[in-house]
Amino acid sequence: MICHLVTYSTITPYPFSDHDYITLSLNLDNIQRGPSYWHLNNELLQDAVFEAEINDFWTDWQTKFISFNDPLLWWDKAKFHFKNIAIRRASINNKIKRHEKLNLERKLTRLQEKANSGHPQDTENYLLAKEK
Repeated sequence: MICHLVTYSTITPYPFSDHDYITLSLNLDNIQRGPSYWHLNNELLQDAVFEAEINDFWTDWQTKFISFNDPLLWWDKAKFHFKNIAIRRASINNKIKRHEKLNLERKLTRLQEKANSGHPQDTENYLLAKEK
């Protein structure tokens, strides 16, 4: 039951409908949560560096199979390493993208200031950068 989590509730008529709407507020601050689901960023599958890191790991990891008594434990550890490699690579890619975006925004600002002069080439450069 979740009754002890309810902090506020109301039932209010809803105009132009034969239904009412319910407002319910829950206090989930003290609820212990387990690990959440992790989803692979599919963009990594097109990343050559990620592919190389996974291949290097996998080549080495296959040699460690005999040191595990339980194949499921070996596989679970492999999945853990896959996840860590993916998270690390996604973080690096996101940092690169943020840096590229920041540089493009700075360039756009400079070109916009130049475009205010009214010179056609400056205006064209600004519009091309803005499109990008």
